[in-house]
Amino acid sequence: MINTRGLKIGYYDLKCLVLKMIRSTKNLITHQSPSPSFLLVLSPPYAGSTLVHELLSTVSANNIFGRREGRGLPKVRRIINYRRQWEADFVFQWPEIKAVWLKYWDRSKAVLLDKNPANILRSKNIVKHFNPAYFLIVVRDPYAHCESLIRRDKMS
Repeated sequence: MINTRGLKIGYYDLKCLVLKMIRSTKNLITHQSPSPSFLLVLSPPYAGSTLVHELLSTVSANNIFGRREGRGLPKVRRIINYRRQWEADFVFQWPEIKAVWLKYWDRSKAVLLDKNPANILRSKNIVKHFNPAYFLIVVRDPYAHCESLIRRDKMS
């Protein structure tokens, strides 16, 4: 039996590698924005952040695959402990994460975009490492949000 989950992850990693090569080549050839701004979408899970990301797709997103979260990039997945990402006292290694993200962002753009629901807990640390950092906060109707959590995550 073939582990299809492992194959999907491998295919995703390959797509990310191709994206990195394209962006790295473009960053070498084109003029980089001298002082990019960082736009981070802060939103609880299932609150519409993917739709917002799609609407803002004219800026440079560091991940254009799947849920479009920068934490899903192959090297970042190895840095972040996903079991602890929702713990308020868990500290992300932002310098390492930023270094990886900069390889994926199209730095010719003036605004660099990322979205990750767990960043809601880390906005103060993000400001220290991403300068200037701007936040777009997305809030969904509470009833619809609860219904999404019940339907998707089988919560009561």
